[in-house]
Amino acid sequence: MAAKLAAFLKNAWAKEPVLVVSFTIGSLAVILPPLSPYTKYAIMINKATPYNYPVLFPSLNSPQQPALLCRALEICRSQWPTLMSHSTPPR
Repeated sequence: MAAKLAAFLKNAWAKEPVLVVSFTIGSLAVILPPLSPYTKYAIMINKATPYNYPVLFPSLNSPQQPALLCRALEICRSQWPTLMSHSTPPR
């Protein structure tokens, strides 16, 4: 079996070396990523990252919303036009 495989590879390399190299690179691209040490860390990061993130304030009219946030939003809404008029465009 090994002799037949060696003969096939020798014959293929003699006739079409570009195809042999491309198949070799493609095979390595499929085989090597699971063997990489970075795969371990990628799996650990994916397990530690939450799929669903908590929603702190579902809407602006929510009763759970703190009064300070409401006040900050009011200040931002009232001062936004004046802040934009005083800003200078970047050069």
